[in-house]
Amino acid sequence: MKKLHIVVLALGLAGCASISEMRQGEPAFSASTNKSSQQVSQCILSGWQEKSARYGDVYLQPFGEGFSVLSAGSVEVADITPIASGTDIKFYHKSGIFSYRTDARVDVIKHCI
Repeated sequence: MKKLHIVVLALGLAGCASISEMRQGEPAFSASTNKSSQQVSQCILSGWQEKSARYGDVYLQPFGEGFSVLSAGSVEVADITPIASGTDIKFYHKSGIFSYRTDARVDVIKHCI
């Protein structure tokens, strides 16, 4: 019985990637725009906040020279980084998230670029 608990715990923790672990993998979506990182981050933040009643709170924090928009529990993160020609956006999410949720997040990002 003790072994079963250990296996269940290990499987439960497997889906709990940290932000840095998500960033080590390929982004689920990436894009660039000629808009400023501040414009893009504020747009994504506002768009994700419109869905906060359904998906939870959303936060904005500094990330290097740009910003990160994070959902509650860091389930999703959009990194917004200034580049010479404008802004680079990379979207990551934890595994096991329903596609309708991640699709809604990406739709907001696309609207903002």
